[in-house]
Amino acid sequence: MANICSFVALLFGYLCFTTNAISHCNGESNVGCIQSERLALLRFKAGLKDPHQLLSSWMGANCCAWTGVSCDNETGHVIAIDLRYHHLSNDHSTDWRLGGEIGSSLLDLKDLKHLDLSSNNFGGRTIPHYIGSMAELRYVNLSNAGFSGRIPHQLGNLSNLEYLDLNSFHSLYNLNADSIRWLSNLASLRYLDMTRVTLAKASDWFHAVNALPSLSVLHLPFCRLSNIPAAISHSSRTQSSIQSFPWFNT
Repeated sequence: MANICSFVALLFGYLCFTTNAISHCNGESNVGCIQSERLALLRFKAGLKDPHQLLSSWMGANCCAWTGVSCDNETGHVIAIDLRYHHLSNDHSTDWRLGGEIGSSLLDLKDLKHLDLSSNNFGGRTIPHYIGSMAELRYVNLSNAGFSGRIPHQLGNLSNLEYLDLNSFHSLYNLNADSIRWLSNLASLRYLDMTRVTLAKASDWFHAVNALPSLSVLHLPFCRLSNIPAAISHSSRTQSSIQSFPWFNT
């Protein structure tokens, strides 16, 4: 019951964050956006492929009113970018999704806490390593966004990170890691989804995951895991701390 309450509290916190983000996007912020951050967002947009003009609102002086952008209500700093793709009725075509490159101009958003690019189509590009330099990030969702290749170990620098979703189950591409030792640095991490990330060579996966003191939700199916401890089903940590713990591949 304690695990369920913890998970509900985590989800409630993110829902509250999203609610605040919507109010900011609707122009309820007390201050306008900061000019240098507005320019950084425009440079970021310039690297994206947006054939259906999903970011057509990204113009004008107040970037806090742009689709998918939210700002701190008092300082005006950009604190969230939520550009996850929402299916339009039954259309699952990749034609509508954002693609292109994720420019390093995001590094200029020093207060960014929430980054969601999920369900887009970045065409097999690698996850930019400089995301690991965005120290204030607490929520990162890159699931099913068309990334491939090795997961950058620099993500282990995000000491404030609480939520990391790299689920690739519905992606045309595949992420992999030879080691996930970097995970053990994420002491604040509470939610981790690496579904269908190939971890066949990551023999350190169990030690890395087991070192996370705050983890309450973990998804690792279809990861081709090796070195699964024989006594894992009897682990007291598994029973008391992990609310969702699907280790084995099917």
